Amino acid sequence: MDKKTIIIVSVVVVVLIIAFYLTYKSGGKINPSAATFGKGVTGELTEDRVAYVQNLAISLYNDMDGGNISWSTNLYDSAMSLDDNELVALNNIFNSLYEQESEETFMQWLEGENFDYGMQLDALELDGKVKALIFRLITLGAS
Repeated sequence: MDKKTIIIVSVVVVVLIIAFYLTYKSGGKINPSAATFGKGVTGELTEDRVAYVQNLAISLYNDMDGGNISWSTNLYDSAMSLDDNELVALNNIFNSLYEQESEETFMQWLEGENFDYGMQLDALELDGKVKALIFRLITLGAS
């Protein structure tokens, strides 16, 4: 083998080792904040589902924005009912719409909500749903 071939093979081997290491380190999961707008864990969602998830992201932002004493529980139920692809897409879309302006990710918005101040009888249940939603996002690689 000539010197050029050895260098090319060495570079390819190093790149593959790095790629395998990064995949292993992430548990094989895609980091939602690094994924593309409208894409889930395994790729594109249908146009209808992207529109649904985008409307849900906007509604959740409006629900969490400002001081609240009452939340739309059904929005959080809708977010919990999303499959993993859709939940990653929700995270991506929310972040692409609001993270730059607010300097907070979707996870940070959820973590920042304090349902103890709520005037709803189901505030404790809603708090549990949001914690479960945060847990799902973490398991999918969100930060």
